[in-house]
Amino acid sequence: MKMKSAALFLVFSLLVLTPNLMAKEKIKGEICFVGGLFVPEGYTAPFGAASLGIYYKAIGVEVSGAILGRVTVIGSNFVAGAFNSRNLIPYVTAGIWTTTWGGYGFNFGVGIKIKVSKSLAIRAEYRRYFFTDSDWEMNALAGGISLFL
Repeated sequence: MKMKSAALFLVFSLLVLTPNLMAKEKIKGEICFVGGLFVPEGYTAPFGAASLGIYYKAIGVEVSGAILGRVTVIGSNFVAGAFNSRNLIPYVTAGIWTTTWGGYGFNFGVGIKIKVSKSLAIRAEYRRYFFTDSDWEMNALAGGISLFL
């Protein structure tokens, strides 16, 4: 099931990414601060996170860190924008992560950024996390702000 989901995500990413690769844009930076809920089975846990992203056209890479109680999650995600209008930036994301307690895995998700000014956007996203050493999976729902450099 995990491989099927990852394959579908990759195909979807390539389909929505293709039109944006023709855009004429320079390399951009982004700093993001988010908070939200991890939702494993049976309970929810609040988290806070920050990330630094570098983007060229529709493609970007984000390096992030999140704090979930006494556990720190560190990861890197590939980000692809479906299109980049004046005020709306939907995107898909996939990446790998590790934790201070030794777990690691991968995630994928979708999100949207809504620009409120040239250098600021609010964002909302959903990610699905998979653990490689067990069958445990969890969802993450987050909201925050993005600062464009």
